[in-house]
Amino acid sequence: MKFKNLFSVALAAVCVGALASCGETAPTTPTEAPTTAPTTAPLNVMSYQEYVQAADGTDVSIAGYVQAKQSWWSNKATVYLMDDNGGYFIYNLPCTQEAFDTDLAIGNYIKVDGLKGSWAGMAEVLGSESGAEATYEVLEGNKVYQAKAMNTLNSDELVKYLSQKVSFAELTVVSVELPSQTGGDIYYDVTDGENILTFAVESYLTSASTEVYQTAMTLKAGDTISAEGFMYCYYSAQLHTTAMTITGNVFTKSAEALTYAEYVATADGADVVIEAFVQGKQSWWDNKGTFYLADQDGAYFVYELPCTQEEYNQLTVGTKIKVEGVKGSWKGMVEILGSESGAEATFEILPGKYLAPAKKISLSAENILSYSTQTVAFENLTVVSVSLPTQDGGDIYYEVTDGTTTLTFAVESYLTSASTEVYQAVLALQAGDKINCEGFLYVYENAQLHTTSVSKVTE
Repeated sequence: MKFKNLFSVALAAVCVGALASCGETAPTTPTEAPTTAPTTAPLNVMSYQEYVQAADGTDVSIAGYVQAKQSWWSNKATVYLMDDNGGYFIYNLPCTQEAFDTDLAIGNYIKVDGLKGSWAGMAEVLGSESGAEATYEVLEGNKVYQAKAMNTLNSDELVKYLSQKVSFAELTVVSVELPSQTGGDIYYDVTDGENILTFAVESYLTSASTEVYQTAMTLKAGDTISAEGFMYCYYSAQLHTTAMTITGNVFTKSAEALTYAEYVATADGADVVIEAFVQGKQSWWDNKGTFYLADQDGAYFVYELPCTQEEYNQLTVGTKIKVEGVKGSWKGMVEILGSESGAEATFEILPGKYLAPAKKISLSAENILSYSTQTVAFENLTVVSVSLPTQDGGDIYYEVTDGTTTLTFAVESYLTSASTEVYQAVLALQAGDKINCEGFLYVYENAQLHTTSVSKVTE
């Protein structure tokens, strides 16, 4: 668990900023199981929308059904509540052990009066705020909600469902961080092919003895999973996982497909078969598409792969494909030659989604070319110069240095056109600017980033 100190009212303004960054808004109505509803509505209770709009540091009065009990210690309880319109996170609500077991039983309908706050973007009722401790009252009614199915890992969309029970299907595990101590929290990165988020198995909510914890301990990169839990926010959306099923592994390849190491060892002019995931789409014209692909070990550049416009549109980022073609290289850039005369490449779409995380590397790294075609990130580079395009919407070249090495990077207009944020950001760069940047590592006699994002470093 990522620990925190209790908030004071003086920090409320800071909390509002953090919460705003996570985009708290009223979600759609949750799905519910057959239940017994209260016969009368409690008096002087906010609607969910009124709670959302309430500023941090103000008194709130809400009512909801207990859906999960995260922890109890030192006569304080942390619980997830829901009503028909949204969810509430109650942090350190004063209560005895007996009350935790009985009054806060799953499904019980309770009213809570306390102070609203937030931490790292997570809206909550601050149960133990000094001088403004929360109180609760058990009301008539009992209800347990079904998990609402989510179809995106876009954080801005997911934080609309803070504290609600949600579920995901067909996610791919990117990486797993096992606990540093026995029974500690487990963190795992997942992707839907377009986004990457960090989810957690929170040991206070689901201890080491639970099935979900034991399942999470076996996770490995490439596993496809379905998951359920409560939508938390730690600067971005983060599922507190309560159930998980492993359904397969997207990194499994057919017998004829080369491993990345075998591909690297293959000579130019030889036939190759690879299975990998679309990471970027550089261009399409004349029924040919150019793509950046990657698997768990490396990356592949496929140049002018024969495909129709419809097929190109189907090859969305994250999609797994099988490509058969001839290996070649140009100016040091290793690639599969899609339109090699008499040996045109072919492709097949396969099940599975994966988005590779960017690898942080150094501009002066001796092995920088070994990251060819991979998504990489550089930090704290200084802009030396910017060469504006010779025609509207053309490529932009800019030199960067880390103080030891200077390289020329590019904004490739076929990959990121003039309408994109990164194109406009690089147009505005000036010599001396400090930047972080990310993109695909291309090779044109030397390493050259095909830039997909740039941000200025503020000192």
